[in-house]
Amino acid sequence: MLFRSACYGRLFEFQGNEERIAEFYSPLRTRLKQELKTKMEQLRMDMEFARRYVNDGFSGGEMKRAEILQLAMLQPKFAILDETDSGLDADAVRLATRLAEFYERAGAVTTLNGGQGSVSVIGAVSPPGGDFSEPVTQQTKRFVRTFWGLDKELAAARYFPAINPIDSYSEYPGLVAGWWAEHVDPGWQEMRGQALVLLQEDYQLQRIVKIIGEEALPDAQRLTLAAALWLKEGFLQQSAFDPVDMFCPPAKQMRMLKLILGTFRKAREVMAGGVPFYQVRELEELGALMRMKSAIKADEPEKFDELEAALRDKLEALAG
Repeated sequence: MLFRSACYGRLFEFQGNEERIAEFYSPLRTRLKQELKTKMEQLRMDMEFARRYVNDGFSGGEMKRAEILQLAMLQPKFAILDETDSGLDADAVRLATRLAEFYERAGAVTTLNGGQGSVSVIGAVSPPGGDFSEPVTQQTKRFVRTFWGLDKELAAARYFPAINPIDSYSEYPGLVAGWWAEHVDPGWQEMRGQALVLLQEDYQLQRIVKIIGEEALPDAQRLTLAAALWLKEGFLQQSAFDPVDMFCPPAKQMRMLKLILGTFRKAREVMAGGVPFYQVRELEELGALMRMKSAIKADEPEKFDELEAALRDKLEALAG
């Protein structure tokens, strides 16, 4: 405020504006304060700035805003600005632009012969030390709608593909839900949500297991861990070298997911009736559940029915 006051006084003296000088040096300087408040509101600046000395404790961005405020108040006929990009991360701006230009090539296309098609772009980002907060990863996640995050712990455990289901995401379910409901199964979106909840619960329980061990958990939570394992290894994990599992049409995907979630619900039901977890875990049919992706072909739906019936009968037998 003092700096701007001095600037105003010198400006009016230079212009020879005696009337403004007399007005300016009035005790309350009401007009100056009102003009300052108006300009600061236009620049969305906190009035606290007006009570501080020039650039006293200002960050780089605050300095630039203060300079713009000075220009707005002094209203010079022309101004020479030095280092206008100081305080601005120009590299980050260029990085975002380059990434946007790359990923915007994906989408629906019209081919040279007039046909309709699509282009999918898959990019690989290798952040140093697996740090997803570094600029390239963060800027990439701004423009992509599907992200697969690899996990160092899974890779160290020789679990492949080492994709972390919690860090990974897709923003397309809302766009494809109608197609899945019409052509595959009306309950697709609901079952997808149940699978995500199961994976989230597994992630939280795994953190506890690292501290106290799985044996210390109650049976219900141990069943959740087991069901998440069925889901991750029996459904999400796919082998490109397996002659059966290398291709999995949507109908087979739904049968597998429905069977895993149904087995989890049935096991939870019988355990609520007093059956201990170790009896459920020892069922031989659970091995078949884990192997069904490779053992059952897409054109053998009757085998899924047989496995479902066998699991249901064995679980009911445990309940007596």
